[in-house]
Amino acid sequence: MTGLSQEQLDLLIDRVADQVGAWQPPRGRHRTLELAAAITMTLVALRHNLSQALLGTFYGVSQATVSRVIARLRGLITWAATQGMPGWPRPGPASGCCWTAPCCPPATALASRDRVCTAASGTRPG
Repeated sequence: MTGLSQEQLDLLIDRVADQVGAWQPPRGRHRTLELAAAITMTLVALRHNLSQALLGTFYGVSQATVSRVIARLRGLITWAATQGMPGWPRPGPASGCCWTAPCCPPATALASRDRVCTAASGTRPG
C-alpha cells in the first residue's frame, strides 16, 4: 500500500528513526502507534489520499491522532526519502522526471506535492 519495497520501507523507517530519536516518551502516556506503523500510515495517507477518519479506523486511532502523526512525520519522511533510496532514480529535469508521474518514487513526490505539473509532457512549472 505504500508503493515501497520492504527494503526501501525498512531503510526509510531507519532514517526517520534517526531523526526522531525516542518516539515513545520516557514517562507518562505512550503513543498509540509505534514509529513503523506511524510512518506506514503517513505513507498510505499521502499515496492514496485517504481521509484521516478512515485511516484512524484502519489503525485503531482517532482522526486527531492521525492528523498529529502526519503533521509530525511528513517533513521527516520527505527529507529521508530525498537522501536517495535503493532502486529509485534521482528525479529532476535531467532524468526527464516530472516529480508526480508514475515513474517517480512516491515519497520523492511529497517534496513537490504543491507543484502542479503535466505528467504527459514531463515538465513542471518553475
